[in-house]
Amino acid sequence: MERIETYQDIPGNDKQAVPRIHGLDGLRFFSFLVVVINHAYAYLEYYGYPHHKPPYIISIGVFAIQYFFAGSGFLITYMLYAEKASSGGFHLGKFYMRRILRIWPGYYILVLLTYFVVYYLDFFTIPSLYNEFLPFKKEAMLLFFLFLPQLTPFAGIPRVPYLAHTYTIGIEEQFYIIWGLLFKFFNRYFFRIILFLFLIGLLLNGFVYFYSQHAIPENKATRFLYFFARYYNYSRITTFCMGAFLYRYFMSGHSSLTIFRSALFQIIFYTGVAYIVYSNYSTALFYDEFKNIFICCLLLIAAFKNSSIINYSHPFLVYLGKISYGVYLFHLFAIVIIIRFMDKAHFQLSLFSNLILVIVGSCLLSILFGIISYHTVETWFLRFKQRFDFKRTVKRG
Repeated sequence: MERIETYQDIPGNDKQAVPRIHGLDGLRFFSFLVVVINHAYAYLEYYGYPHHKPPYIISIGVFAIQYFFAGSGFLITYMLYAEKASSGGFHLGKFYMRRILRIWPGYYILVLLTYFVVYYLDFFTIPSLYNEFLPFKKEAMLLFFLFLPQLTPFAGIPRVPYLAHTYTIGIEEQFYIIWGLLFKFFNRYFFRIILFLFLIGLLLNGFVYFYSQHAIPENKATRFLYFFARYYNYSRITTFCMGAFLYRYFMSGHSSLTIFRSALFQIIFYTGVAYIVYSNYSTALFYDEFKNIFICCLLLIAAFKNSSIINYSHPFLVYLGKISYGVYLFHLFAIVIIIRFMDKAHFQLSLFSNLILVIVGSCLLSILFGIISYHTVETWFLRFKQRFDFKRTVKRG
C-alpha cells in the first residue's frame, strides 16, 4: 500500500526534505483543454455559427475553473510550507519574484500582441464583440497593463476580445499577494485566518443569495456590502481556502486518506461526477463550494499516483501540464484561426461534424501554441527564476 509522506515522516532538524505531490500537471492540462472546448462553442456563436452548447459542457467547464483556484490554493500553500521546512524560513520578495517570472512574461506578451497587432488585423476581427468593446478600449488597456484584468467587469467594460479569459490570472495574482503576506507576517495564525476568510466568504455568499431573492432596503451600506460580497465571491476566496485546507489534510497523514486510494471509491466518485456533469446539477447557494468538494477529492485521488485508476502523472501528461499556461493564454487565437480557415474553405460550420473539427483543430493548435510559448519565452524566464528558488531536497515517491 502506498505510504503517505508527511514532514513528520522525514528525518531532519530545522531543514527537512520536501515530499512531492503528484498529479497536478495532468489535471491542469485537462482543465485547460475543457476551457478551450467551452470557448470554441462561444466563438462560433460570436461569428454567427451558433451551436447548442450541451449542459454537460457548461458543467464540466465550471469544474475546470474550480480546479484552477482550488489547485492553486493547494499548491501555493504546499510551496510556502515547503520553503519553510526546507530552508528554515520564508523570503516574501523571492516568492513574489518567482510568481512574477512565471506569470508576467506570457501574460504581457499576450496583451501586447493583442493590443498592437491582433486588433489591427482584419483576419481576427470579431464584429459582434468589437462593436461593443472598442469604445472602452483605452479604459480596458489601462487595467490590463496594470495587471488588473479581473476588474474589467466591475468597471463596466464589455467582454474584451482575446483577453477576457485572463481575469482568472488576475485573480490568481491577487491570491499570491494575499497568501504571501499572510504567511510572512501571520504564520503562527495562518490557518486560523484562512478559516476566518472562508467563513466570511460563506456569509457573503449567503448575503448575495438572500439579496437576490428578497427585497432589501436600498441604501449606500447595502449597495456597498452587495458590491463587496460579489467581488469577494468572484475572487474565489473560499475556493482558495478549501485548497489550502486540503493541503493541510493531505500532509497530516490521517488514516481517512486511505479511502482515496480505494479503486471502489474512485469508481463511485467518477460515476457521481459524471452524473453531476451530465445533469448539470448544482446548488443555488454555495455553488462554487459544492463543486469544489469534488475537485478536492479529485486532487487527493490524483496525488496517490500508484493507486489512482487514472494516471494523471504519466510523463506525457506531465509535459502537457507544463506547457498548459501557454495553451491557456493563446487558445483564443487558435480557435479564431481554425474557424476563419474553415470558413474560407467553405465548411458549413453549422454542421455537427464540422463542430467536432473546430474543437479538435482548436485543441491541437492551442497545444502547438503552448509548446512554442513554453520552449521560447517561458523557459528563458524559468531559468532566470531559479535564482530566486529556495534550496530544497525533493523526496520522490
